[in-house]
Order: sequence, then C-alpha cells, then structure tokens
Amino acid sequence: MKFDLSYTIDALPRLLEGATVTVQVALLAFAFSITLGTIIVLTRTTLNWRILNGIIAIYISFIRGTPLMIQIFLVYYVLPVTGLNLGAFTSGILAITLNSAAFVSEILRGGLTSVPKGQFEAAKSLGVSGFALWGRIILPQTFIASIPPLVNEFTQVLKATALLSIITVVELLRVSQQIYSSNYHPVEILSDREFEVFMDLAKGKSTNEIADTMCLSPRTVGTHLYNIKQKLNANNSAEI
Repeated sequence: MKFDLSYTIDALPRLLEGATVTVQVALLAFAFSITLGTIIVLTRTTLNWRILNGIIAIYISFIRGTPLMIQIFLVYYVLPVTGLNLGAFTSGILAITLNSAAFVSEILRGGLTSVPKGQFEAAKSLGVSGFALWGRIILPQTFIASIPPLVNEFTQVLKATALLSIITVVELLRVSQQIYSSNYHPVEILSDREFEVFMDLAKGKSTNEIADTMCLSPRTVGTHLYNIKQKLNANNSAEI
C-alpha cells in the first residue's frame, strides 16, 4: 500500500471537527482542574483539619498512582451504578479534571513556596487577611511562578483527550479511527510523533528509554502507545 497524501487532504474537514471537540474538552477540563486544584491548595494551606487533609492526600496519591484510563472507566462505568448517569462527553471532562487537578494542586503548592513569607507578614501587618490576602496578594504571585509547569500540564491534558475515544467521545482520535476504518489508510492519519514512538518500540526500547530520548514524560509515551494500539486494532478489524 503506497502513501497517498490525498487521503489526508480529504480527511481534513472531519479531522478539524474532531480537533474542535478535542480542544473543547481540553480547555474545559483544564479550567475546571485549575479551579479544583486551587481549592485543594487553599484547603490544605489554610485549614488544619487532619481528616480532610488526609482525604485529599489519599485522593492525590490515588490519581498519581493509577492510569488515567482506569480513572476514565471508573467515572464512565461506575458512577451510573450509583445512580449518577453522565454522558460520555461529561464523563470524559470529569475524569480528566479529577486527574489534572491532582497535578495542578501539587504545581500550585510548589509555586506557593516561592512566595516570600514577608508577603504574608506585610499583609497581616496592614490588616489584610482572608479573601483579600489570597485573592489579591498570594495567589497572583503563585500563578505567575507556576506558569511554566501549568503550560506543560495543559499539553498533558490535551494529549490525554485521545483516551476518551474508548468511551465513544468523538474527538480527534475517534474521528481518525472512523476514517481509516473506511479507507484502509491509517498511515496517512498516523501522526509523526506516534510514528517515532512506534519505531523506537520496534527497536526494543522501553517506555522510559523512549521518554528520555524524545524528552517526553512516561505518561505521554503511554498515551502515544495507546493511540497506536487503537489505530492498529481498528485497521485490523476493518481488514477482517
């Protein structure tokens, strides 16, 4: 089978539709994760409730210690058992939000440590406290210091949206699967980045080695590998 660029050009309109859904999911999930992550940081910093802080610590450990795919399955399949029926789109946003919020809270907590203690002392000496202290003095400095890792986290969220194809969210990957299942030309739809990951994997490299070579996180490499697996499975099913 020869590479034919015309298949890529013909698929662009539908790919753009899928990309629109991908961007919508990423922006909504990241906005919610920023909000939730900020609330978590404020709770852990200002409240000395051991039980609540323990629950938050367990939540963060669970999110950081389990694959995002499992978390998506839990939200999409387990919540309906409890009577909370969410659609695929909403479930996907909720799952990615809960996942990203754990990382965002740690990013903001690290940014908070960069704020000099003199800022707190000066504000208190002037009688500034509560919302004014955090909303006008501390949090703005925290977010400024956290911009680089937050940008990196957004790219992780954007890439993670590809996993939502497993719960039938018609985002970019799902649209791609539909296209090459009908025209039998997956290579024209396969991204260059995923092709590089696939070639390194074929050479016998481990996930960590691929991540180090391509300057990616192991989580991003795992997402690329899952995308490749989904595309190859869809192509094999179409041929059968």
